[in-house]
Amino acid sequence: MKGRDVTNRLFLDLHVLQTMPPSNLNRDDSGSPKDAVYGGVRRARVSSQSWKRATRRHLLAEVRPEDRSMRTERLQDAIAEKLCLGHEGDEEHAATAAVLARGAVATLTDKWKASNRTRTAYTFFLQRSGVEEIAAKLAPRWPELAETARDARTASERELLEAKRKKLKNEKKDPKAVADATLTAAELAKAADAATAALAEALAPDGLWDFLVGRPYPPEIALFGRMVADRTEFNVDGSVQVAHALSTHDTKVEFDYFTTVDDFRTGGNGDVLDSGPSKGGPATMLGTVEFNAATYYRFATIAVHQLFDNLGAAEASVDPTAKVAKDFIRSFALSIPSGHQNTFGHSTRPHLLVVSARSDAPVNLVTAFERPIWETDGRAAASMVRLAEEHDDVEANWGSPAGKVLATYIERGDKARGRLAESFGASVPLPDLLDQIEAYTAATLRGAP
Repeated sequence: MKGRDVTNRLFLDLHVLQTMPPSNLNRDDSGSPKDAVYGGVRRARVSSQSWKRATRRHLLAEVRPEDRSMRTERLQDAIAEKLCLGHEGDEEHAATAAVLARGAVATLTDKWKASNRTRTAYTFFLQRSGVEEIAAKLAPRWPELAETARDARTASERELLEAKRKKLKNEKKDPKAVADATLTAAELAKAADAATAALAEALAPDGLWDFLVGRPYPPEIALFGRMVADRTEFNVDGSVQVAHALSTHDTKVEFDYFTTVDDFRTGGNGDVLDSGPSKGGPATMLGTVEFNAATYYRFATIAVHQLFDNLGAAEASVDPTAKVAKDFIRSFALSIPSGHQNTFGHSTRPHLLVVSARSDAPVNLVTAFERPIWETDGRAAASMVRLAEEHDDVEANWGSPAGKVLATYIERGDKARGRLAESFGASVPLPDLLDQIEAYTAATLRGAP
């Protein structure tokens, strides 16, 4: 395998055009479909985070169970759950497991949600096998660690209680009040923190979280990266960028007015059994759901060289890198955010997927739609033609032609017929496109011309 340097780069740009029927794929804090102004008009928008999550969930089918990852702020619960396997129903064991798990997480971060002392202040992205690895390290030391936590908590409670009684005594309280003094919930929590600190100190030399550092990373983390604000050594540069999906045309939000019907009042067959001035009709709830419909342009890019580094940067990493890239392309093309899925049943397939291999830099072709599509006889065909034109203009004018272009599409309308092949070549069925991209990626990483 030829040595890879910073000039030997490979980006796989993914361009997707997809029409969604009435739907609310990704809503804002008020329940409205997200949108944005682009080219002077209001566009439907689906955030990159939303489609990345849909892609990652779709990708799970291609990731081995032992290589899967999770995002969670419940690391303590996850570790405690593993420690309790075989001890289900034992409340004392579960309580000790929770204490030990919190001590383990405290060696990673001391930041906890103020409203819930079992959750970390931010979400961690890690391989599921890491949780099992930590539990396996804690289990043999159970008696020792449990005693450390118990002693630290007892000592802290004693110190806090003595300080409290001393204060009461100095305030000339009666002897009975001093003798009957007890710790408040906040003081007990402070004693629990002392136990956590003692465990963290005892566990620090074990390097519980060392598995977060160094390659190879699991596929999901190799693709999407990881950021830990106060432990930068655990950060991973992601190899994927995903743009916000935008409609190729202007859109307007519409409202679906709905009611629910009480079957007891209708007998289940639509006949009102018990209506009247005092009873009311069969409708039990009224409401509205906002929605829109749009043809979206979606863009993502894979920095294959970064993915290769994240997966190990060795000859043995070439084929896994090519496969992970292929799996991501499939999942990005076929995944759909699930917002209001049961309400709108909005599952569709793209009109067009273009994969463009580049060595210079990614190129987002959303500029094709800065001037919105105004067609009224369907917008998908016009959008595909506009994308092809933008692709050709970029190739011709900026001196950076793609090394390889493959596309899967369905031609719609006379405008698109034949035009797409001029820019993207003949349509290739998706399974064949994925196989060709996998082979091309592996060959490029191995230095094939």
